[in-house]
Amino acid sequence: MESHISHALAKTGCQSRLELTLWLIANCQPEAPTSVVTLPGLPA
Repeated sequence: MESHISHALAKTGCQSRLELTLWLIANCQPEAPTSVVTLPGLPA
């Protein structure tokens, strides 16, 4: 696992796991928007 993290750090230029995590959050957004489904309310 460490080699994967080291490779990702080198590839992105990040200096720490935290910086890598923030980079991933900022750059790996879903390509298609997430569908929102509205369910009918329950009877009272």
